[in-house]
Amino acid sequence: WLGLEVLEGAVVGGAVGPAVAFRSTGNGFVVGGRIAAQPALKSTRLVDGGWTEIQSLATENGETLMTLSLAVAPNGYAFVGWTQADGGLTNAWRTRNRDPNGWTDTGLLEADNVNVAQGVRVAASPEGDAIAVWTQGDVVSAEPYAVSSLAWGNSFVPVTQDGGQQNPVVVMAAGGATTVAWSHNSNIWIARA
Repeated sequence: WLGLEVLEGAVVGGAVGPAVAFRSTGNGFVVGGRIAAQPALKSTRLVDGGWTEIQSLATENGETLMTLSLAVAPNGYAFVGWTQADGGLTNAWRTRNRDPNGWTDTGLLEADNVNVAQGVRVAASPEGDAIAVWTQGDVVSAEPYAVSSLAWGNSFVPVTQDGGQQNPVVVMAAGGATTVAWSHNSNIWIARA
């Protein structure tokens, strides 16, 4: 083990995460945070055997970090999805890191801004495309990222059921082939695109 470092040394609130993901080259990311902090979400990268300076990701001050997910594509793009509560709503957020530009494209993943968002998960393809999935209002929602346009797409509901959907997970293979699984009414459901 090479060195011990503190990513988040909170004096207030508990820790959330961490999430760790690496490229086949050995470079990678660690993202973590604390439940009540300003700002709550931080990251560092391992590049050529050394950790970079810790960066704060764009989170709103005074909001409570709930969950987070991290994916890294072979081209070095990193994607983070998380939920945070502002005392009224719990929203789903996303951002990406494209070296050397750092963390950019931070924004809401919302299908609506009324229901509670939960369980954000992100996945990346070998080409650098990505997808974020989460539940909101008991429905699985998704938002794609296209490396060809360097932009996030529109949120959509991949499958319609009668509510009660929870705990989504997602993987993305070459060519953007995506599989999403979630629980619903004591069953596990799977959808592919």
